[in-house]
Formats: sequence, C-alpha cells, structure tokens
Amino acid sequence: MMIFDKKLQQEFGISWMRVKLILLNYQQKKAFKNAQGIIFLSHYAQNSIGKQVNLKGIVSAIINHGVSDNFRLEPKEQYPIIYYDLKKTFNFLYVSTIWKYKHHANVLMAIANLRRKNYPISITFVGNGEQKNVAKNLEQSIKIYDPKGEFVTWIKGVKLNEVISHYQKADAFVYASSCENMPNILIEAMSSGLPIASSSYEPMPEFLKDAGLYFDPRNVNEIESALEKMLVDTELRKTLSNSSYNYSGNFNWNKCANQTFSFLQKIGNGAL
Repeated sequence: MMIFDKKLQQEFGISWMRVKLILLNYQQKKAFKNAQGIIFLSHYAQNSIGKQVNLKGIVSAIINHGVSDNFRLEPKEQYPIIYYDLKKTFNFLYVSTIWKYKHHANVLMAIANLRRKNYPISITFVGNGEQKNVAKNLEQSIKIYDPKGEFVTWIKGVKLNEVISHYQKADAFVYASSCENMPNILIEAMSSGLPIASSSYEPMPEFLKDAGLYFDPRNVNEIESALEKMLVDTELRKTLSNSSYNYSGNFNWNKCANQTFSFLQKIGNGAL
C-alpha cells in the first residue's frame, strides 16, 4: 500500500525512494486497468485503491493470506505486573523490518517513559534495518534511552523458526505500523496467543477487531497509555489474548488457496 499512500510518500522527502513509489503507482494502476480480475488482501486495500483507480467492470475478490500452524500457541496464563521485576521483566515484542512508517523510535520512547515510572518491562525488536537512515537513528535512540543495555534488545538476521520462538517467549506484542495491505505479522502475533497493542490505522482494526488496544503510532503518549493500560489490567490481557487467538483461526493457507484457485477458475471460464 506504500505506492498508494501519498501522505507516506511525502515523508520520504526528495529521494529516490519517493520517485520509485510514484513510478510503481503509475505501473500498478495500469496493471489494474488491464486486468480481468483482481484479488485484494483486505477490504481496506480494495476501498483505498478503488478511490484512486476506476475499477468499474473489473471483477475482484478479497482473499486474506493465511498463517502457518507453526505459529499457533494457546494464550499463556497472565500474571499481575507485581509478579515481574527488573530481573524477570514483562517483555514486549515488536517484529518488523525497520522503516519510518513502522515507528520503532516512538515505541522505544513509550517503553522508556514507562520504565521511568518503575514498570519492570523490556522491549525486543526483531527485524533488519531496511531503511538505513531510520535504522541508524533507532540505534542512536537506543544508546540514548538505554545506554546500559538494560531493557532494549534488537535482533537482526532472524530466520523463520527463530521468529516463532520470539513470539513464544514474549509476554505481549506491539505493532506500530501506519501503512499495511494485510498485516501478516499482526496475524502471527494473534495466532501466537499474545495480548496486542496495535496501531489504529487501517487495516489493523479490520483483522484484530475488538481484540487489541489501539493507538496512533505517530503519538508517543498514546502508545505509552495503551501499553500502560495493558500492564496494569491482568484480566484485560487475558481477554485480549483469547479473543485475538480465536480470530486468528479465520486465517489459514488452505482457505486462501481454495479461494484463490476458485477465483482463477471462474475468471478462466468466464463465469464472473
């Protein structure tokens, strides 16, 4: 969705990346207009793109991606925050490559603010620094807010099986992206039985529904407030994790494959 998000493109300033997104926007619109059928991953994508491209007469379907059963882990028991201390912290996990629109630095500042309030918490970032200048800024911010390496961990070059282990070890999940088509990482966290605090930007609420605490990822205070609410309310964490885990059952690869092949067959037979 980056190529259709003009606000996000402006954040790249005068750069080759912005030019690339504009060129891809033109190319993708042309591809849509020449298509016999279009598969969208979310209602948000269909509605958003439909405002920029005339899709009249083009058959479309919304088919969600699935999530591997390897991620599935029933929600663990939730403990009150007093159960934790600085040696055994309540660990938030954020899995994502580093881009400006993922707002890692804002999450870091929110965690640092909560640490200053004496909450025994930590944050683990898992993902490579795809946008180099943003990754460098994050590294500098970590040195500023956690100079002794007490509560921030950033792990790069993680393989799939290792990512799964991080979901299994975490106590809660944070997802602070402001631009997605279908947030597969969010679905993985839901399937892993974690309580989730998420960006309020679409399409996150489309998938997480009422099973998350929402915040504006551009607003550090909102992120901090959502995380603090999760920390102090043990029953809320339990409710959120159970609900999101149940919702995650709607997303599986067999369903995705069957719907996709059915759509392609109908297009090929001219039945639509």
